[in-house]
Amino acid sequence: LAPAPSSERTPPSPRQRHTMSMTLFVLVDGQQREPVKVSPMTVLSQAIGEMLQGKGKPSDPGSYELRMKKKAVDATLPVRFAGLQNRDTLELRFLGAAGASGSGSATATGRPKAASAG
Repeated sequence: LAPAPSSERTPPSPRQRHTMSMTLFVLVDGQQREPVKVSPMTVLSQAIGEMLQGKGKPSDPGSYELRMKKKAVDATLPVRFAGLQNRDTLELRFLGAAGASGSGSATATGRPKAASAG
């Protein structure tokens, strides 16, 4: 005879409690590949910010952009909703003066093209 199941459950020990964790790899400025441990509900900007603080780099979410396979990744989303899987590699590029001034239609001198009258 098997013992009758009790209605009370003992809480799992820390070793029994398994949290799903993932490792993402972040390619910082195309040079260093950094592993970042995350859970599915970790917000990307928080995980990336902690990694950047450890490297002594600016961790403000507005100072960088994340891309995966040439597509932008929203850093405000949790890992689960960003569509990332275990061992995915993200490209992290810092936004500087060079990146901000690259957009727009201007000539080589930096002035807009003048319309010819006629």
